[in-house]
Amino acid sequence: MQTLKAKKRALGSGSIKTNMRLNGGVPSVLYGEAKEALPIEVEAKAVEKLLREEGSSFIVLQLDFEDAPELNTPALVKEIQRHPVKSNLLHMDFMRVRLDERIHLPVPVILVGRAQGVIDGGVIDQQLREVQVECLAAEVPEHLELDVTTLGLGGTLHVADLAVPEGVTVLTEAGYAIVSIHAPRTAKGDEEADAEDAEGGAADES
Repeated sequence: MQTLKAKKRALGSGSIKTNMRLNGGVPSVLYGEAKEALPIEVEAKAVEKLLREEGSSFIVLQLDFEDAPELNTPALVKEIQRHPVKSNLLHMDFMRVRLDERIHLPVPVILVGRAQGVIDGGVIDQQLREVQVECLAAEVPEHLELDVTTLGLGGTLHVADLAVPEGVTVLTEAGYAIVSIHAPRTAKGDEEADAEDAEGGAADES
């Protein structure tokens, strides 16, 4: 479990939060465990690095308060707000958790291997990129793997086909499709489809 440094902050106006962001901080809040919500600040660069390494936004980590070690706690990254254009971090929510409690959170799905259908000229289409799981806060998997090696043209793999570690329960419906292999559309097929669209449009006009 990774550690993220944090510090308490005072509640302030929008301009104070803007200055905090300009100085590399992210205004955040820590709540949960029947305790009062606590305004905190974390470092943007450290958060971005952690998100890249974990490959997910929903992470269980250790918040480390150097100025107030009594506040140190495991926490789940519950929500991340980003600027709609610049994509920089604007605000984060952290929820206190106990490492011995079971929690619900989304986990990324990673495809492993080269599908036989792709070797045969097909196109791979991943429809589902994360699933909801239940597990101990101390045992959150970084991702779940799905072996696509034997997946052929026209084939589909589902949630039920995932490799799931012991102690982890997948909550997403087992029948949901994760990945399929489609035959590529040929130039002739594209022309026929365009012709059908054109005929349909002409019929509508008439």
